[in-house]
Amino acid sequence: MDNVRFCYQARGSLDETLNHLIVAKDLEYCPQDLYADLRSPIEEIRRLLNGYITWLKTQKVGAKEPGANLQVQEQIADYFSNQDEE
Repeated sequence: MDNVRFCYQARGSLDETLNHLIVAKDLEYCPQDLYADLRSPIEEIRRLLNGYITWLKTQKVGAKEPGANLQVQEQIADYFSNQDEE
């Protein structure tokens, strides 16, 4: 699942880039037509990343590795405090 985590980071960086682009437009450092030209590919990349993340999650990487079907279970512990002894 490291690849999914990497994609989450990539998507976060993409959102940060979009945020900088919006600020640049609002401060009039970036013309409206350039903003529109850059916004479109950002939205497409975000859509592709989301699809790839969804696909990676369905692959269940490591599902065929030895021990992949084992589960860890804890038994319920009896907890007590000093107040219980009084």
